[in-house]
Amino acid sequence: MNSSSLLTRLVLLAFGTLMLGLLGCDSAAPKDLHAEGQEAQEGEEALGEDGHNHEEMALRESALMNRPPLAGWERYEDANLRLRVDVPRGWTKKTALFEGPKGEEWELRISNYVDYPQTCHGDLVEISILGPREKPTDQTFYNFVHDPLFYSGDRFVEGGKWSGDLTALKVGGKEAFQVDNLGWERPCSGADYLVELDEKTFMLIEVSVGANASAQQQVQDILNTLVFQ
Repeated sequence: MNSSSLLTRLVLLAFGTLMLGLLGCDSAAPKDLHAEGQEAQEGEEALGEDGHNHEEMALRESALMNRPPLAGWERYEDANLRLRVDVPRGWTKKTALFEGPKGEEWELRISNYVDYPQTCHGDLVEISILGPREKPTDQTFYNFVHDPLFYSGDRFVEGGKWSGDLTALKVGGKEAFQVDNLGWERPCSGADYLVELDEKTFMLIEVSVGANASAQQQVQDILNTLVFQ
């Protein structure tokens, strides 16, 4: 066999292999473009105007509502503040009506101390949930808590101030801001939380916590069980 004949056969073999490959691609199952477009549209429809998937959020909130208390904890429901929270068994849970900066409001005190301590202890956990308090309906919650008038003592807070940046997060499934407290007479420092209940009302959560890591973890564990009803 001469070299010319061999070269011709190699070219034909390469051409045949190429054609088989192209035919294999064509024989593959075609993509259902309509189905893909429908899936994409359904994904977009699941997102609300705010860009959140409200169906997924509802499922997460439902799971939170139906979650049983941790071992050694008990569930506490407060009809006045319309909330539910899990607390270690035997801790103090006391609700009282008092005069706030905008009139009477409720306070739920949660603590591992029976009496309010005057000094800071390493294991101290002291949580006060106050409200509900009213907010202007013509302001978003973000603008509301950034408004300088918010910090005038005769409106929404008194006796101290918050420092540091307002950190956006969720508490009890609600939009919230975390701030460092400064200036109030409390046994220990800690983070406070401003929680938007709806366009008209919000809650204030004050936290005093000792330096022990276990105490700080207990604060987070309690807040993670909080559900506003």
